[in-house]
Amino acid sequence: MFREHEKLQGENSMRAKLLLLANERIISDTLCIILNSQGYNAIAAYNGTDAAAKAKDFRPDFLFCDVVMPEMNGFEAALHVKRLSPECQILFFSGMDPIHFTPENYPVLKEYSHPVKIIPSPIRPEDLIEKLKSDYGLNPEL
Repeated sequence: MFREHEKLQGENSMRAKLLLLANERIISDTLCIILNSQGYNAIAAYNGTDAAAKAKDFRPDFLFCDVVMPEMNGFEAALHVKRLSPECQILFFSGMDPIHFTPENYPVLKEYSHPVKIIPSPIRPEDLIEKLKSDYGLNPEL
């Protein structure tokens, strides 16, 4: 079942479950293909409602989330995912300058207990994989 991590080679090894949220399907789908080919368990979502619905069953370890999306921005969507999967780590990405992402412009940021991490987009897949490993301790299946 999706609620449990898949065991890997080592006793303490776990296959990381990644939820990739971007309203541009090509971004989510391409990253999923690449990350799955590297041994991660990645699924795509295309809007905040879709992400929350998938998180309910999938229980991701990590959410890679676009900030600027129609209907529900990434900060709002991530809160929904985090409520369903409290241990989920979150990394946001955006093509906009992070200076624009303030509580004045995005009041939902006041609901976060810590500063959010936003990286510039586009990001090369190999750089994302390195960040998953080094900054978040998420290793793929070997």
